[in-house]
Amino acid sequence: VPNRFDLLICDLSFPTGTSDFFIRNSVQRSPSMHIILITGNPNQPDAQAISSLPRCRLLQKPFEYNELSAIIAELVPL
Repeated sequence: VPNRFDLLICDLSFPTGTSDFFIRNSVQRSPSMHIILITGNPNQPDAQAISSLPRCRLLQKPFEYNELSAIIAELVPL
């Protein structure tokens, strides 16, 4: 199906603010999509709000590749 994605990996911070609008818009377009939200400050209100969405996981910076890989494997099994 066009414009449907299994996974979105996104940093919380955007040059113009936070990714809140982008993520919520993406979820509206692909409701079954999983999200990995990357942030250096997991206690930030935007991080808490977005990570409370269904199918969303929070990954704190700095992180190791194996941490990211494990979350991807958990959310989108082959």
